Amino acid sequence: MIMNETLNKALETIDLHQLADAIRLVRQFLSDNPFLRYGTARLDEIDEDYHRMLDYMRQGFADSHRDDIYNRLLNKMSNLVHDLDVVYKRQNDTFYVDAYKRVPGGQWGHEQIKEALEAFTSNVAMLSLEPDDMRQKRSRELYSNHQTYRNALFGYLVTDLQWTHDDASFYEHLLLSPTIDSVDARLMVSAIMLSAMNNYDFLKFSVLLHVYQRSADEYVKQRALVGWLFAMERVRINRGEQSELIREACGSPQTVTDIVDMQKQIILCMNADRDNERIHNEIFPTLMKNSNLNITRQGVITEKDDDSMEDILDPGAADRRMEEMEASINEMISMQKSGADIYFGGFSQMKRYPFFYTLCNWFMPFYLEHPELVPVATKLGGSRLMSNMLRYSPFCDSDKYSFTLTSANLIDRLPKQLLSLLDNEEALGPVVPENESQDGAYIRRMYLQDLYRFFRLYPLKGDIVSPFSEERFVFTAAPVFTGTPLDRHYAELCSFFRKQKNEDAFSQLIHQYHDDNDVNCLLLRGIYYLDCQHSYMALMPLQRLVELEPMHERGLFLLARASFMEGQYEEAEEYYERLCKMKPQNKAYVLNYCLTLCKNDCYEDALGLLYKLDYENPDQPDVERVLAWVLMGLQRLDQAEKIYEKLLSSPQILPSDNLNAGYCYWLMGNVQRAIECFKQYTKSGDVSLMDDFMNDGDLFERNHVSLTDMMLMRDMVEN
Repeated sequence: MIMNETLNKALETIDLHQLADAIRLVRQFLSDNPFLRYGTARLDEIDEDYHRMLDYMRQGFADSHRDDIYNRLLNKMSNLVHDLDVVYKRQNDTFYVDAYKRVPGGQWGHEQIKEALEAFTSNVAMLSLEPDDMRQKRSRELYSNHQTYRNALFGYLVTDLQWTHDDASFYEHLLLSPTIDSVDARLMVSAIMLSAMNNYDFLKFSVLLHVYQRSADEYVKQRALVGWLFAMERVRINRGEQSELIREACGSPQTVTDIVDMQKQIILCMNADRDNERIHNEIFPTLMKNSNLNITRQGVITEKDDDSMEDILDPGAADRRMEEMEASINEMISMQKSGADIYFGGFSQMKRYPFFYTLCNWFMPFYLEHPELVPVATKLGGSRLMSNMLRYSPFCDSDKYSFTLTSANLIDRLPKQLLSLLDNEEALGPVVPENESQDGAYIRRMYLQDLYRFFRLYPLKGDIVSPFSEERFVFTAAPVFTGTPLDRHYAELCSFFRKQKNEDAFSQLIHQYHDDNDVNCLLLRGIYYLDCQHSYMALMPLQRLVELEPMHERGLFLLARASFMEGQYEEAEEYYERLCKMKPQNKAYVLNYCLTLCKNDCYEDALGLLYKLDYENPDQPDVERVLAWVLMGLQRLDQAEKIYEKLLSSPQILPSDNLNAGYCYWLMGNVQRAIECFKQYTKSGDVSLMDDFMNDGDLFERNHVSLTDMMLMRDMVEN
């Protein structure tokens, strides 16, 4: 559920420094929602202070602190609005209702929280002193009770109100303390992130940032990095303190590197559906075809019987199957090493266990003592599956739980050979070396995959803000980063977005990337307008680029292309000519130059160049296409026809070959043959003959083909 409309308007008026309007709107909200029974006293206090200011000013008193007092009242008002939003959602938003109902009252004082978390750590340490026959029982009781507390603490933090400075100081010190369990610290960081994402709180944001900067626990540190980047405010303009903190943080080269890498990892997470489709359509069929296992309709896995005749009829078949399987597995490993989320498609179907009904468990680090894994451990008996999962698995935590729970359900249906394999670490996929699994970038990637699953699959996901939504996933495009060392990486990120074919990300970041003296910036803006917008606006940045670097080959080529697209053929001719002089052996430059010469009615000049190119590159279809076009423009139709006949019978035929051949036959008077070619061309896709005729109007004008002729030809083809 997004913020209530009236409360959102109140925040907008606060941004505009309009306290009286904000008071009026909040008063209206409280009147419309009397069941809340919250906030009236705080609003009255702000209202009284505001009117006291008015009275002093009305009486002519000069107050040097007036601005400070007014700004403090605005901050109080902002905090009240955000608190009202949370209180309202606790009663009306399904996600908040579900999280808040797990929170018992009366045990959330600072000292109580600290005591509960530190007591757990101490009690775990004391387990080693228990007698062997009591240790396991005591351990299960301890972890079971603490898991209940974790669930409640998570819900409390997610639905917490705006923090005071005392709150911020307490939680920051607690999260950095070595006296609490790492799992607890990680869960708290995730809960604070969720809270601040859905209801901005500068103090929660600042705690996450400080924990990222100061934590000695890499797992906590990486969650905190993700947390403050997802929790920062991107819309409200009155966030000077936030900007100051972020700019200070970006003074660290390591922080900038982490931010850039995380942005790339977000994009790779969001490619999960595309990667899953590739795995499902290209890789899995090969694996299943060459596997020696069958899966029955009842889900029972059996081994295939050996084909005794295969060794006689096709003695190399087994080796070929093995090679194909290895190639498919290596392809998946390569995808994973490049950062792809190759497991999302499979594990997304395994999030329906009761385990995932609990909000906290979606963010739970995988640990063997989790109370809901106790029955699983019992069922798996002496199997090393769970310990291997903890140490070697390439899965994110959420998928580790899914795999373990699924294995327990399938263990009775697995053949003995496969059952024994589960004890090997390789059975879980490529083993992750310990030094890699402890690396910050790897830890962050796994956590982001956990978050991606949560925001895609959690049943109540529609009630909360998603960091993977179109409005939020390009967090580096936030205006606050402009002017920091991060913006020096905009070119790198834009290039990465293009490589990943993510036009939305490229579009969002390029609009924050402005520097008329930066060649990389000008080049990327030109590419954006040319390839993504097909807009004349590409001309301006590309012209500026060529002005700065007259011999910039890529810039010249794009400028020539943009000029041609905009019908500026004389300028395009000039740029292509410069390219040909720079790289006379570049066939593409010469062919484009010849086409531009045709547009400028210089067919003879183009013909000379093409004869030379055809001599140096015999039987090249791309050269022959342009040559045929030039011959047609010079009305040497018999010569052009021979080339088109050759192209139409070539295995390398293009749809445009039928179109251009149709022109040639039409100009020769062979109307029926022209109609056949045009009909074949229209089968190639969503094309408009009339648009093509108009685009090639200079050819028809040279050959005295009228608009009426074009219309009649179109009608004959279409009918």
